[in-house]
Amino acid sequence: MELEQLRHGNYVSYYEEQHIGYILAFKTRAFGGDSEVVVTVEGGGYTVAFVDGLKPVPLNYEWLIKLGFQGRKDFVWKGIVGVQIKDGKFYLALKDLSNVLFHSVVEIEHVHTLQNLVLDLTGKK
Repeated sequence: MELEQLRHGNYVSYYEEQHIGYILAFKTRAFGGDSEVVVTVEGGGYTVAFVDGLKPVPLNYEWLIKLGFQGRKDFVWKGIVGVQIKDGKFYLALKDLSNVLFHSVVEIEHVHTLQNLVLDLTGKK
């Protein structure tokens, strides 16, 4: 993963994809300049991981519910942002102020991508 893709609160997998946590902070080592992130640990606490060792978390229906989306098996919503689920893939959808639905061909594959889109579009996590 690239550092530019990540924000505070993004879910990532780390330590060879054995754990999933969310980003609490970013830091750069004084020697070597390697970028690190502080991520939560299951059960509480935190750890430090190198950015180049992070992997994206694949998006699935369970993650949509965990992120606060509601709806049915083929469409979920969180405010104006929706996700259409079709053939096992996830696509961005938006509502305008009069609740008119706009579908998109933008496929979303990872949890952090959806988190970033929601923040960019609504200003809320």
